[in-house]
Amino acid sequence: MKELRHLALFIGICALPGCDGGVSDWVNQTFEQGKTHQFDKKLVKKYLKSVRVYDEFNTVALFDVLWLSNDIRTTYALLHGDMNGLSREAANAFLRRQLKANDHFLTFYVLSAHDIPLNMTPSLWNMYLKIGEKTYSPLEVKVVEFNPEYRAIFGSVLTNHKRPYEVKFDRKDPDGNEIVPSSVKTISFNLSSPLYYAAVEFPVEEQAAPIMQQEEVAAPIVLNDEKGA
Repeated sequence: MKELRHLALFIGICALPGCDGGVSDWVNQTFEQGKTHQFDKKLVKKYLKSVRVYDEFNTVALFDVLWLSNDIRTTYALLHGDMNGLSREAANAFLRRQLKANDHFLTFYVLSAHDIPLNMTPSLWNMYLKIGEKTYSPLEVKVVEFNPEYRAIFGSVLTNHKRPYEVKFDRKDPDGNEIVPSSVKTISFNLSSPLYYAAVEFPVEEQAAPIMQQEEVAAPIVLNDEKGA
């Protein structure tokens, strides 16, 4: 009831001429605003790609692909550190473990509709990487449950109508050679069925993500992501 009186008072204030200046201050003082964290949404967009496959006007499939690059793992580590109040040392240790995984694997999170499972054998849709003129099949495809940090990174792209998968590739070929040489500028993540084909490209990072500094660990992080983040 008290909230309704506040709302009625707010509407009355807004209706008064010349009272615009103090409305926002009054709202902030009366209704305590939630404190928000922030992360670089433009950076996330570099590594979160969506592709829709059509047959004329009918949607055949819709996929969202997130590459867990060093930049994305660093964003995740910052979110994790802020959510859990980690010290600088603990946050840096967590980040190092995240980046260490990228020394051995190329990992992607893929969202697919529930009626298009990606972990079946055989699968209607196969996934592979194309790097230069070579193609690579995944080591593992499995269904996963996202923690709150990755849910924030996906934002409104993640819905109840989509199932998340982890798709992991070996960082080295059978001869022990790095599959992403320094000369490569982009890599292509491909999805292919007997009739349809889709691909998304990602920029290759020029250098490893830096270890977090104290001010970065303490920086605020946003959990209420916007559409298309």
